[in-house]
Amino acid sequence: VGGAGHESSAVLADHLGPQDWLHLHYRDKALMLARGLAVEQFFHSSLCTAASHSGGRQMSAHLSAPDLKVLSLVGPVGNNALQAVGVAQQIRAESPSTSRLSAPLVVCSLGDGTTQQGEVLEAIAESVRARLPVLFLVADNGLAISTRTRGQTFYDLPSGPASEFYGIPIQRLNGRDPVACVGAFGEVVATVRVPELQPATSNAAANIMTSRCTPQACRSDVPITSRGCASRSVRGPRPRVRRSRARTDGCRRTRCARTAARGARTRAPRGGVR
Repeated sequence: VGGAGHESSAVLADHLGPQDWLHLHYRDKALMLARGLAVEQFFHSSLCTAASHSGGRQMSAHLSAPDLKVLSLVGPVGNNALQAVGVAQQIRAESPSTSRLSAPLVVCSLGDGTTQQGEVLEAIAESVRARLPVLFLVADNGLAISTRTRGQTFYDLPSGPASEFYGIPIQRLNGRDPVACVGAFGEVVATVRVPELQPATSNAAANIMTSRCTPQACRSDVPITSRGCASRSVRGPRPRVRRSRARTDGCRRTRCARTAARGARTRAPRGGVR
C-alpha cells in the first residue's frame, strides 16, 4: 500500500520523543521512516521473511516496531482509535506525576473516511472524558475509498468546517506544504503535552490536508484516473519541497556570487587592474 501524498506526516517526528507512542495509518510510511523504522523492514514485511517485525506472521502492510513504540497497524481501519486511547490510559496510570513537558503522548493517525466510524467517535469521547494525552491526526484527501467525505465528518459538517469537537480544538494543516507544517505540528503537540495551553482538554485533533497519489478501489461515480492522480501528484508535498529547495539553493548561489563579487572588488588594487 503506497504512502505517496502523505509525506508531510514525517515532519511530526521532529516534535516527538522516544517516550511517545504511535498508532498509525497504513499510509504513514514517511512518518515510520522518520521515526527510525529501517527501510529493510518494509521489504522483509512484503516478503514475509523471518527477519520481519512479525516473523512473517502478519499481513505485509501491518508493520510495527516495538523498540520505537510504533504499535502494530490494524487491518480494519478505525480499530486503532480505541486501542490508542487504551494506551493513553495506561500511560496516565503508570506515570501520573510525570512532568508534562516530558510526559508521553499517543499519536492516533486516521483517514478522513475512518472518522465516520462509531468506534472512532467513542474513542474521542473517552479521551475527552478522561483528559488523555492523545493526538488524533486525520489525513484528509477528501475520499473514503469510494465516497466523498466533504460535509460528512466531525470536523467538516454539512454547515461548514467545525473548530472543535467534544471540546477538542481542531487544527487544520496543509499537508501539501511540509515546510508550513513544521511550526504547526509543534504547536499541536505542545497543546497535548502541556494541557495548560488548552485548559478545556488535554488532547487535540489535527486535520492535515493530503493528496491521494496512489490508486485504490473506487466506485464508478468517484473515479480516480491516472490523469487525476497525476494532477494530485503535482499538488502533492514532494513537488513543493523540490521547489522550496530550488529557491533556497538559488538564493544561496546568488548570495555566494554577490559575496565573491564583493571580495573581488575588495582585493582589486586602486586604480584598476594593471
